[in-house]
Amino acid sequence: MHRRKFIATTSVALGATALAGCGGDGGDGGSDGSDGGSDGGDGSDGGSDGSDGGSDGGGDGGSMSLEERAREEGTATLYSVIDAEGMRNTILPPFQERYDWMNLEVVAQGVSEIASTMSTEAQTGNVESDAAINTKGTMTPLVGEGVFREPDPDGELMQFIQDKYSEDLYTLPAVPGYLFPIQVMYHTERVSDDEVPGSFEDFASSTLEGRIAFDDPTILNTSGGQFATLRDIWGADQWRSTMEDIANNSPTLTDSSSESARLLAQGEADVVIGSLNDTLSLQDDGEPVEGLWLDPQVALNLPIYFTEGSENPNAAEFFAMWFLGEEGQRALAETGRVPVDSDIAAEEFEGIIPSDVQIKPVAFNDQSYYEDPDTWIERYEEIFG
Repeated sequence: MHRRKFIATTSVALGATALAGCGGDGGDGGSDGSDGGSDGGDGSDGGSDGSDGGSDGGGDGGSMSLEERAREEGTATLYSVIDAEGMRNTILPPFQERYDWMNLEVVAQGVSEIASTMSTEAQTGNVESDAAINTKGTMTPLVGEGVFREPDPDGELMQFIQDKYSEDLYTLPAVPGYLFPIQVMYHTERVSDDEVPGSFEDFASSTLEGRIAFDDPTILNTSGGQFATLRDIWGADQWRSTMEDIANNSPTLTDSSSESARLLAQGEADVVIGSLNDTLSLQDDGEPVEGLWLDPQVALNLPIYFTEGSENPNAAEFFAMWFLGEEGQRALAETGRVPVDSDIAAEEFEGIIPSDVQIKPVAFNDQSYYEDPDTWIERYEEIFG
């Protein structure tokens, strides 16, 4: 897969300003592809030389560096919303080539499955994961259950993150991960010019009846986050009325945005809510699809969480530091996902996102989406069944 580019000025806003307060949003539904700092000095590749030393990360610490403690553990298990292919073929090879002493087991799962599994593990005391890449909308309810731990604020990982990333990009216990801009996609051979939606209200148009697909809003991921952002803009009454009209158009509800994209490619849907990653992947496959930036333009921010009581906390933090360094972020970009490092995003994605697109986090205008997810699930269940 060739590297994608987008305009530098946009990516700077995306990485440092437009996603302020996001800290990880919405999510995309099922392993997302199924879907720090520009250099960082010695620490940018995951602290390979352990030069900072002394900080205790998630382990006993002492004078040992994070890498030395990670070597003692030698293994880690990561639950990841990134699809297995993207992790196995693109992200993991450079890490494993550099750190062949670590056995990193990646379990690719959907966002709801990750949250459910981690909650069960915490309740039963049978913790299998050491860390997870998932979404704030799905993971926030677990914070109060004691599922996650915060990295040592004086440890190498947090010192690296604080030096390289804006505090607006994460909210502990989550640390930065990557970005997932949402797009509306349509099939250019099946949708006429006058049927191309110009707004989300157009999803209620009778011309699109039976031709729409998006991930089930009740799982609070791509469409759930996008729709939630509209409620404050439209007002509660118009929002519910329009959502009900969309529901009356018999949309196909899927488990993930990538499943919606698959339906688009297979001719089972003509217009879908997906992601920039979905659009680029289909276009790479030669599919005649286009992506739309409808207002409001929002992105999911998928952070990294560390598991309370895990067996390999240092190995998990060591991988996270590599992932957030230059090599990890560039490997991530190779999969079509947008790095949280704005400098690398600017280089790798130049020309993809127009300069007039101002991306904000999903539900940036309504924190109840994160603070009271049960109410949102109930709303969506009432509307979409």
